[in-house]
Amino acid sequence: MQFTLGYLADLFISRILDGSWLILAFKLRYTVYSLRIFRSFLGISELRSFVGMRQFKWVFLGLSLALSFVACQKSAPKTGSIISSPKDGSSVEVNQILTFAGKVVLKDGVSLGDEAVKWELRAFTDASEPSIVEELTVSQGQGSFSIGDYGDTLERLELCLGADGFDTQCIRLLPKKVTYRFETSPAGLALEWNGNSRQTPFEVDALVGAERELSAPVEQNGLEFVSWNDAGLSTRTLTIAKEAKTLTASYEERAPTANCGALAQEAEAGVVFGDMKLLTTATASGGKAVGSDENASLDYTENPDARHRVDYCMKVATPGIYRIKTWVAGQSVGADSFLIQVNKGDAYTYSFADIVRNANPFPSFTEDYVKGLNVADPLEFNFSAGDQRLSFYLREDGAQLDKLELELIKATPENGFLESILIPSVANDWQTVTTVKSYQNPIVVCTARRENNTLPALARVQKAALNSFEVKLQNPSSETLLAEQVTCLVAEQGVWQLADGRKFEAQTYPTSQADGALGSWAGQKLSYENSYTKPVVFGQVMSANNATWGSFWSRGDSRADAPSAQYVRMGLQMGEDPAQLKTDRQAEQITYMVFEAGSGTVDGSAYEVALGAAAIAGVENANPGGSYSFTKSFATVPEFAIATVAGFTGGDGAWASLAGATPLSASGIKLIVDEDQVGDSERWHPEERVSYLVFEKGVALNLSRP
Repeated sequence: MQFTLGYLADLFISRILDGSWLILAFKLRYTVYSLRIFRSFLGISELRSFVGMRQFKWVFLGLSLALSFVACQKSAPKTGSIISSPKDGSSVEVNQILTFAGKVVLKDGVSLGDEAVKWELRAFTDASEPSIVEELTVSQGQGSFSIGDYGDTLERLELCLGADGFDTQCIRLLPKKVTYRFETSPAGLALEWNGNSRQTPFEVDALVGAERELSAPVEQNGLEFVSWNDAGLSTRTLTIAKEAKTLTASYEERAPTANCGALAQEAEAGVVFGDMKLLTTATASGGKAVGSDENASLDYTENPDARHRVDYCMKVATPGIYRIKTWVAGQSVGADSFLIQVNKGDAYTYSFADIVRNANPFPSFTEDYVKGLNVADPLEFNFSAGDQRLSFYLREDGAQLDKLELELIKATPENGFLESILIPSVANDWQTVTTVKSYQNPIVVCTARRENNTLPALARVQKAALNSFEVKLQNPSSETLLAEQVTCLVAEQGVWQLADGRKFEAQTYPTSQADGALGSWAGQKLSYENSYTKPVVFGQVMSANNATWGSFWSRGDSRADAPSAQYVRMGLQMGEDPAQLKTDRQAEQITYMVFEAGSGTVDGSAYEVALGAAAIAGVENANPGGSYSFTKSFATVPEFAIATVAGFTGGDGAWASLAGATPLSASGIKLIVDEDQVGDSERWHPEERVSYLVFEKGVALNLSRP
């Protein structure tokens, strides 16, 4: 009986169970043998008296089976999508570098390779579906990324891992937010938060680490802005800190306004405030200068303080390109700069250290020109006819100004030109392009087609002159590229209108600042010379003064917004390239064109200029690129187009290209966005908004002033 039951149990187990269940077979067999020993130890009569022998043996067998099953389950490897780090519910902040790891495990315990799994970062605002989805790359199951700025309505991020045939696992990443309160003195005045006017007091819950634009109108309700309680220019970029904060803008009765006068003025003709005072000095023209002495209450600041400044107004009769000539002196090597504001725009740091430190001619005044930080050449400003306002802010005590002058460099012609140029083949070397028209101050914007290259490629421009410019293709990682077709639009700098009355302007400014994913997306705040209802912005880096790459970008209230009628920032972007963080960059020339959106016909050529929806994807997306349909189909396939990304949905930066061998049809345009591979190799990119201008035929148009 004992032998028969043990044998049958072993036979049953060996016939039915295999693989990972073999452990269970051994456990069951051991249990049966243990039962025999246990019975021998107690004695048959005792077991029979406790419970019937047959029932007792099968009870032990059932219990052994259950316990062994549990043990086997615990020893089997976990399968499916497994995210090992970070933890679900982790807190994150903007620009934080987050490292993640995970794997997709098969039933046999083997993990899928990196190429077979899919990592995604999903951003959720107040909607149930993610507003942004970004693909992430890994190496050996690990990776990292920088937390982007997805706006203050962001509720959560989800980091997700999946693969074909497996369920996707997601963990939540919770954004850190902090409350900022805004007030004015006197109370109840308006402030602009990210381009939107709001009456004070008000509070916002902002993402920690994000950058936000805060602006106090220079004048309102008969009052003039004086200062913030923590110092700073009326318009400023805030980096949101971890602690709650209250910011108060103080206003006073409007100060005297400088009367508009000649282009050349003595410094004492301005209206002075605070520690910027009239000084008596024998070496100054007329015996008077403006500045501060070495014992000023404010001895140094990087932020213009409206309490310590001098204002000037100059009446420009001839529109054109101007420089600001100065006669300056500094009492020491720590007294060699001002902060300069033109027409209430962003401030420039004007340093004349080369005068003070090399010759130190104090108390003599030396002729100079206003230059930007790390900009060797004088800054140039495009002024229309009318009043131009300048402010010199105290930056270092001891800096002094004797006189100043707006010096005309090139007058804007009464009539200008706009022409389209198609260059069939552009490769890695600079190529000279001749224009049909001649230009005093040419503004050039180009777009490369993406047809032959698999690597990222963008168009670069330099040496724009009277009737020519140079163009080439550039790969951000300095890889060799195949030739592509490039289209360029060239215009005379200035404020214009097309023959059908459409508003248009072409402008330029220098910058040594590089924006990008590793720094900030601040750009330079600018103002339109024309007024627009629906502005469409195009741009170009029109110089090559640094060995590294760079492309034009623009934005509105935030990085993700396109330029609006009320607010625009522009700049040079370097995506994920660490070179953007260098502080010794040479200045590059940024050129841009702005059109009023719409369509029409000029010089026999139909055209359309528009800002498209967020529908143009990256090179490595499942569905690369995208297309826009024209408002009205052209009679024939258009011959010319340019395109520029407007704002950045994605945080890696990008530029736009015409897509494929036939990017244009009578009814629409095909586009694609691409990004650099300097920081990482991936080129997946969320869908972006792109501005485009299409001419049915090539044009060489006459422009007139509005």
